[in-house]
Amino acid sequence: MQDNSKVGFVFSNEPVLKTGATLVIKTTTEEVSYEYSQVKDVCFGDITTTAIGSVNNNTVKSLFRLTPSGLEVEGLGQGEQVFIYSLDGKLINMATNTNGKANITLPDNDKSVYVVRTSNGTSFKFNRK
Repeated sequence: MQDNSKVGFVFSNEPVLKTGATLVIKTTTEEVSYEYSQVKDVCFGDITTTAIGSVNNNTVKSLFRLTPSGLEVEGLGQGEQVFIYSLDGKLINMATNTNGKANITLPDNDKSVYVVRTSNGTSFKFNRK
């Protein structure tokens, strides 16, 4: 990110990257987007389950995993919060990081676009297909 923070995503399929005014990272089942002006670098790599547990300041600060039930976040500070909003600004759900993880559930079978915001200022949109 332009503010030198690092954000990571774990996708279930290989992603495709599209750029323009918005950076879109898309798989057959997931889509994440950022305002391109906020992105400094984009890197791809493999992350194993053991690597997720060892996230540190030298790699990814926050790691987001889209799951069938919602969103799992690792690497946030203790007590840091994650919020999910609908596109019309309605708070859908929130969670507080405890023991290194925050899990947020979304309504079943709700195929919508959501906005995620953390209390440290990270924000992005994702499309649940």
